[in-house]
Amino acid sequence: MVVKEEVRNRKIGQQLLEQAEGWAGRQGVRKLAVNTGKRRVESHLFYKNRGFEETGQGFTNRWKNRRSSNGSQRTGSSGR
Repeated sequence: MVVKEEVRNRKIGQQLLEQAEGWAGRQGVRKLAVNTGKRRVESHLFYKNRGFEETGQGFTNRWKNRRSSNGSQRTGSSGR
């Protein structure tokens, strides 16, 4: 979820999050996870101020048509 910079600080993000949490709760979801860029300090504060806890650092590896170490062609992703 991203709110355009020019319309931030109008509670749009809060409203979007409340809608997402409401929908998730009605579906029986008991845990909601979000990802933010490491340098997105404003985003970190936004979520922390709404009860989210920082849980660690994530890693992702995606590729298409990349050669493996033995020279064979690999396609697809790492499965994440």
